[in-house]
Amino acid sequence: MVDVQKLEDIQEKLAKQIILSQLDVSKIKRVAGFDVVFFGTQAVCAAIVFDAQTGEAIEKKYSVGTAPMPYIPGFLAFREGPLIIQAYYDLENEPDVLLIDGHGIAHQKKCGLATYVGLELSKPTIGVGQNLLIGDIRDDKIFFGNELRGCVVKTRDFARPVFVS
Repeated sequence: MVDVQKLEDIQEKLAKQIILSQLDVSKIKRVAGFDVVFFGTQAVCAAIVFDAQTGEAIEKKYSVGTAPMPYIPGFLAFREGPLIIQAYYDLENEPDVLLIDGHGIAHQKKCGLATYVGLELSKPTIGVGQNLLIGDIRDDKIFFGNELRGCVVKTRDFARPVFVS
């Protein structure tokens, strides 16, 4: 059985370690993207590293594993995070920034999947969520209370937006 209180305590502890800063885009050479898909309890994590200037794929990797815990809303970091971290360590080309298919600070505890992975790897990380998890949208910005937690990004007309934090 999963101890949800223990996971919440970990999220609160990690949230205190967050460093929010602007990235100097001119210094970013490589970006890696990660996503995890499940087949029952089996999971595949795909990773791609690409050149930030040309957009060219430099490396593609994947890792296969067993889900460390069942899906529990708000705790995706503990289900997918270890798989992403393993795929990261398998990379031969170290990225400067990570893109994660999951929320960062646009999360109840400020500790979504992207936050968790970024803190565990000590890497700048951007979370890209498919659905709004918390907060209100004002002028394409995500607020939780009065705190800015992310932005809504729509890449083209008629596309569904993504939620970036």
